[in-house]
Amino acid sequence: MSTKKSRIVTLTSDLGTGDYHLAAVKGLLLKMTPSITLVDISHQIKPHHYIQAAFVLSQCFRDFPEGTLHLVGVEGDFVKGNSFLIAQVEKQIFFVKNNGILTLISKEEPEWVYRLNCDPKRDLKFPLKLILAKAASLYLNGVPPEQLGVPETDFVERRPREPVISTNSITGIIIATNQHGNVVTNIHRRHFEGFTGFSNCRVHYNKMDYFKRICHSYHDVGEGVAACFFGSSGYLEMGINGGGGQNLLSLNEGKSIWIEFD
Repeated sequence: MSTKKSRIVTLTSDLGTGDYHLAAVKGLLLKMTPSITLVDISHQIKPHHYIQAAFVLSQCFRDFPEGTLHLVGVEGDFVKGNSFLIAQVEKQIFFVKNNGILTLISKEEPEWVYRLNCDPKRDLKFPLKLILAKAASLYLNGVPPEQLGVPETDFVERRPREPVISTNSITGIIIATNQHGNVVTNIHRRHFEGFTGFSNCRVHYNKMDYFKRICHSYHDVGEGVAACFFGSSGYLEMGINGGGGQNLLSLNEGKSIWIEFD
């Protein structure tokens, strides 16, 4: 049923690093499974922003060895009826809330999914530690998924919003902000490369503002100058060389971005 196990556990959360919560999660994991390697992906996810968490994790989980465990602690609120999952996707093991993040991380269908057992009165106060980290440690110590929960076939599914493509344009949205205050859109290089026979393009980010060209990187322009380019993830990024493009260019998440060809 399961792929081979790795002793690597990654953590993605909105906990930040300003108090004891993250240390408590790591402490439990290390106490129950001392031989593991912990990797922090990000703890600067915006509070409850599971779409941002999914994007961040989707860009790096395939770089880890087969069987790596990925714990996501975002939108860990106290709502009655919350459920949490263990699932295998692309030969990786995910411990997540049942809020749609699983299908936002990967387009591949999960090989299997189980709804984790928990005590709602106790565990929902700190689900990343009391549900996800505990279940991950038990799994690494040899407890099979079917003993950690019950099969879940009706888990919440959400899909990433795809750009709208017409004969001479691509319309997408801003989906994330990076640590430099610049932004990433959902327009991928493969969408752009599908347009042939055009000599010019304009990348519009406001009604009257647009980029006349797509650069290779921010190094193609001077410091403090705005630019757009396809980043290492393959998605169109835009902002300012030096950072701060989100605020200075009014590039808010969810805002429409469109490329016009002629």
